[in-house]
Amino acid sequence: ITDPFNIEQNVRATAKYIAKMLKFWKGNLKQTQHALASYTEGYGAISRNAGKYKPETTKYVNDILKNYQFLKSQ
Repeated sequence: ITDPFNIEQNVRATAKYIAKMLKFWKGNLKQTQHALASYTEGYGAISRNAGKYKPETTKYVNDILKNYQFLKSQ
């Protein structure tokens, strides 16, 4: 990112990072949760804490998955 206030750069960087985390954590729903949690806490923290998320991370992951299920059903 060359401009932290550029929305397009931020969206692209976020998508790239989450894609990288999905590949790192591989596969099923629990790993998808880890990938999303890694975005907010960092993958090192998620690895060290055996998937125990901070409350705000749990809310973030649940909100993303709920929105995904809603959009998937449309």
